[in-house]
Amino acid sequence: MFTKAEWAKERKWLAQILSIIESQLARSEEQAKKFRAKVLTLNKDMWKDTSAPTGDYETDLDMVIQINQFLKERRVQIINKNFYNIQANRLKKMHQSPYFARLTFIEDAKNEIEYIYIGIATLLNESDNCLIYDWRAPISSMFYDYQPGRAEYDTPIGSIKGEILLKRQYRIIQSQLQYMFDTNIKIDDEILQKILAQNASGKMKHIVTSIQQEQNKVIRDDEHTLLIVQGSAGSGKTSIALHRIAYLLYKYRNTINSDNILIFSPNQIFSDYISNVLPELGEENMLQVTFQEYAEDVLGNQLVVEDLQTQFEYFLNKPEDKTAYQIRFNGARYKASSDYVQVIKHYIQLIEQTKIHFEDLICQDEIIVSREELERIWRNSNYLPFAKALRKIKRRFVYRLKPFKKRRFKQLFTGLGKMPGYTMEQKVRLCMTKMREEIRPVKQKVDQMLSYNIPEMYLDLFKDRELFLQLSQDTIIPDNFDLICTQTLNSFARGIIPHEDVTPLLYFKETLQGNHNIRKGIKYVLIDEAQDYSAFQYEIFKKLFPGSNLTLLGDMNQSIYSYMGINDYQSIAAILGTESVKMINLKNSYRSTADITNFAKSILKTEQNINAVNRQGDKPEIIHIPDKESVKMVLINGLKNCFDKKYKSIAIICKTAALSEKIYNLLKTDIDIQLINKDDQKLTREVPVIIPSYLSKGLEFDGVLVYTDGENNYLQNEEINLLYTVCTRALHSLNLYYTDELSPFLVELRTNPS
Repeated sequence: MFTKAEWAKERKWLAQILSIIESQLARSEEQAKKFRAKVLTLNKDMWKDTSAPTGDYETDLDMVIQINQFLKERRVQIINKNFYNIQANRLKKMHQSPYFARLTFIEDAKNEIEYIYIGIATLLNESDNCLIYDWRAPISSMFYDYQPGRAEYDTPIGSIKGEILLKRQYRIIQSQLQYMFDTNIKIDDEILQKILAQNASGKMKHIVTSIQQEQNKVIRDDEHTLLIVQGSAGSGKTSIALHRIAYLLYKYRNTINSDNILIFSPNQIFSDYISNVLPELGEENMLQVTFQEYAEDVLGNQLVVEDLQTQFEYFLNKPEDKTAYQIRFNGARYKASSDYVQVIKHYIQLIEQTKIHFEDLICQDEIIVSREELERIWRNSNYLPFAKALRKIKRRFVYRLKPFKKRRFKQLFTGLGKMPGYTMEQKVRLCMTKMREEIRPVKQKVDQMLSYNIPEMYLDLFKDRELFLQLSQDTIIPDNFDLICTQTLNSFARGIIPHEDVTPLLYFKETLQGNHNIRKGIKYVLIDEAQDYSAFQYEIFKKLFPGSNLTLLGDMNQSIYSYMGINDYQSIAAILGTESVKMINLKNSYRSTADITNFAKSILKTEQNINAVNRQGDKPEIIHIPDKESVKMVLINGLKNCFDKKYKSIAIICKTAALSEKIYNLLKTDIDIQLINKDDQKLTREVPVIIPSYLSKGLEFDGVLVYTDGENNYLQNEEINLLYTVCTRALHSLNLYYTDELSPFLVELRTNPS
């Protein structure tokens, strides 16, 4: 409990801070207004003082110089305007909640008390004294890493040591101090409990007020080129990734910006869900891309690039043609494996080492480029990707062709002699036409000699059994590989690249051609849901971003694509091949209540080192629906129970997209609800959603209703992780409904509820 004097002191300090922010905000807005007016004036002056080209060289040159001067000055004023706009926006955010914590600290060297207030951004007074420290500042790290007592923080000039006398947290909303609390670093602090008990919103929010010590280590790590974070469901992996980006942008603001950072998201819905975090922290959003978007950009000109969700939906629904299903499943598992990686690498080496059949390039009995020279260029270009080496040869041919064309044109023109009735222009055109006709065969020969088709070259591997056996030595290939080859060729013939072939074909094309523009300027790459990428995909990441720092965030317990092949981070690190590796294990789960976390953990059947936050709530329920006619009523009642609890976000999660659509059609006439599919760009939180299991990854909802129906149940051992993932989406309430039989992974939990 705080005394009235302590409350009065804190409120007085807050009022002083708000007054300073208001003053700085007014100045920033005035400056932004001033520079915006200058830009408008320059625009008017440029239109008034310049005119259309006159055709007079000197007049037009003067006009171009004048326009460039206008544009240069305009750019300067726009930069100034944007600077003050950004500053004003930051101050507006700070005015709502200027700080969230305070440390009372005595530095050993000074032996005087410092009051260190911490907020989302720095605030200086007119004397440049720091009133509020940015949460990313070195001194602020003590708030996350230490409880009252001895503490230290790193600076460019060395470590600063001292004593934390007090650690206080605040809740300031709409410029009003709601409450404050003296605290330490334990995760069951009262403030953290209040934050975690809040309902989920439409977008992910920043967590600077509740970052825990283990999370702070990930955010501020800048010593390792490869940082691997294994975190249980609800450990805040994605939030940590975004706060790590904000930290990097703050610490290295003179050398990197948001365009130098790329995050791979699992899907578009997830990308939209996380899009508000960095702007809330005063930073521009980093580049975001899904692996599917990258694949379609590289491969999607002529063929349809099947996505992971379509492939997974096929496997989950288990079609009637069991033979075709098993062939494809075996093929997908093989094509994601390290064995297949080696086959493709050997194939690429064979292509690059194979001697292309070169011939003398001759036109009009004159050798333009000799066979020997072409072979020498090819041998000397072995350091280049296949396609670049071919382009180098073509450039040499074009270079050698230029003097030949000059000589030949002169010969043809001289040969015409005097031709009455022909103008000089007509003679030139006649000679040019004749010369092009003579050159066309040798150009066609060059194009034919150097032509290649990436998909056709890839498919050649499936057409030649002996070649494949030769390339796959010392690796294991499936017993039914002949059938896999036939199925692959048939898919391509229909104009579809099966998802299992997308990544190998990408690697094949990137290696032979290289230089995809996704890599340009990227210094930091973050890969969320890292457990869902195959060995082949990590080979591509290694090729695309050889000099970049990588942060991988994942949870092996949420590895739902069992056929992808990688089940440990050591294998990933070995593929990426960097020596500076740090692995951090986040064991605390903050999302769900302890009841939900322990229930979900029990599904896994193995001992799990996952610590639930001590936040209590309703126990998860497993509810049997006796007949199909009752499904509608039971699910609507479940939704109404969530409404009664004032939940803002509610989801019915079904195993497949097909079952999701079925339930949507059942409920849509009685209740306002949204169906989510793989093509949706964003999530609407105003109404409940129905969503397939695999699209719910990374999302969270106040209340979750899991529904299973007959074959759309979690029955196979490889589906345990999928069921676990679905259950861990719930913050406050989890109910599981089933018709027909209960999933075998839930039988014991219904008999002995956690």
